[in-house]
Amino acid sequence: MPAEVDIFDFEGVIADAVAKVFVDGGFTAANALTAQSDPEFQKRRPRAEIVFSLNGSKSPIQYAVIKRTGKTDLLRNAAWIGTLDILALSEADIPGKRIHSQYRAKVRNFTQQLMDKINDGVALPYHKIQQVVEGNTRVSIKLDGGTQTSLLSFVVNFSVHSGAWAQLSN
Repeated sequence: MPAEVDIFDFEGVIADAVAKVFVDGGFTAANALTAQSDPEFQKRRPRAEIVFSLNGSKSPIQYAVIKRTGKTDLLRNAAWIGTLDILALSEADIPGKRIHSQYRAKVRNFTQQLMDKINDGVALPYHKIQQVVEGNTRVSIKLDGGTQTSLLSFVVNFSVHSGAWAQLSN
């Protein structure tokens, strides 16, 4: 995979890293999904669907200074803010509602530990999560699909490791 993808595909890299940490923490690949997951798993319940969206650069901008031999130093933005949305989904029947509450609590509890688990240098080799702040939770029931969902949203501050810049051609 090109270095640009490893470093700048925040939406894919961070969502996949969160899913990996979830799986390593006892969830399964069949119930901790991203856009890259096997479509067959998208039918499983309960499950957590993980989506990361970039909100923009952190302000004030935090620059990385890239030294270049024989050239002027290059300034690169090194820190951003994004939104991590985790959709906890289960059946909407009576047993499913009980399972849903438990599953939502499990997802929330695990996400509270996310920073410690994801910053091991393995899940995110080129990035560091600086902060995860829980936002709102939207609960809904879709009777036509027979599902109950809780969308848990988190604001994520993250940066690129200083050593990652050497992977890019300047």
